[in-house]
Amino acid sequence: MLLLVLTAVVLAGSLGLAWTQSQRLRELAPEQPIPGTPLIVRPPPHWISTNVEPNVFRLLREGRTLFGRAWRTERAVRYAYHRVRPRTDLLSAVARAEFGGETPTGAVQCKLAGLDALEFRLSRSVIGQGVIERALRAALSPNGELIVVDYRPMDRLSASDIVLLDDLCRAVRIDGARPRATDRSLR
Repeated sequence: MLLLVLTAVVLAGSLGLAWTQSQRLRELAPEQPIPGTPLIVRPPPHWISTNVEPNVFRLLREGRTLFGRAWRTERAVRYAYHRVRPRTDLLSAVARAEFGGETPTGAVQCKLAGLDALEFRLSRSVIGQGVIERALRAALSPNGELIVVDYRPMDRLSASDIVLLDDLCRAVRIDGARPRATDRSLR
């Protein structure tokens, strides 16, 4: 009987530890603005951006090559902000801004920065790597602000990738200090 109780305590402790670690992995870093945009985001901790691409955050991992050590991107998230004309529909805005004018298909509804959004799952085959997937979410504010979050795992999207994407999208906000679509240049 004592052995059974001891086993139950150890199991409960290990489950509690695993839960705590998984919650810690889902924590996001403090808010930071994306230069040149009104977007304020909370990327995952330890994901870095560069001065060249301040809107892209990468999780880098060290790997080995024939020539020694090298850093490779394990996951990345790209934030984009575009001003569009008022009364533009979301699908048209996304097609122009992210897909070179081609209308994407297979969108599902979701949320981004508290706005109704569309999510597109995209995949492509790469020789030697197999299928690489990504998820792109886009939302359009009533003021003509198109917000895009483009999440790219190393290969296929997993359930934990989608949970992280949900957290990232929930944490995006638009700084209210920017001029709105009443600007004459947008009409």
